[in-house]
Amino acid sequence: MDADFIGHKSLHSYISNRVPKFGSGDESGREMVDRVTTMIADYMHSHDNGRGGCYFPGYRTNNNHTVYGRVSGASASGRHAGKPFTSGLTPNPAASNNILDNLNDVASINPLNCDNNYTFNVRVSFSEKDENSHKQNVDHLANYIQTYFINGGMQIQCNVVDTDTLKDAMAHPQLYQDLIARVSGYTGYYTRMQQNLQLEIIGRTEFKI
Repeated sequence: MDADFIGHKSLHSYISNRVPKFGSGDESGREMVDRVTTMIADYMHSHDNGRGGCYFPGYRTNNNHTVYGRVSGASASGRHAGKPFTSGLTPNPAASNNILDNLNDVASINPLNCDNNYTFNVRVSFSEKDENSHKQNVDHLANYIQTYFINGGMQIQCNVVDTDTLKDAMAHPQLYQDLIARVSGYTGYYTRMQQNLQLEIIGRTEFKI
């Protein structure tokens, strides 16, 4: 990691594509997140906040996952130095191309360890975009979200936009003045965002529905 994986291409490829991650549907990834969130919650719950209560952990980054990422070295997940972290409790983009893996793993988090909630970002695009398939696409997305909450999910926010549209919006912002994107706990006009934040949204996994 000190070398930012330079000279270690095969190792980086193995970490990125083969090592189980939270959001991949692998039990070891869920166990790791459960262990860490439990440890943090136990520590924070044990401290008085000065108003007669305790501290409550929450996982919301706003845009700080890009800010801190710029000044941080490489991560064991395969993330390169200077690249954004994921927002809130959103899984690593390399975790899985199956939206259900992401939804099920985040829903499995013990809500008692996240008293102050979290942000979970999902970017989806519709395979069929004609008018006749619109209702079916919306119904499919609604079913995914409903199942996520039934399974224990606390929060989710979706961007319904494909990668090509986002890239074209960066190249021709005058054509996309009304394009709104969800960042991490808030929304904003995509073409007015800083470039590093635009690229982070492009870098999120695009789940095709």
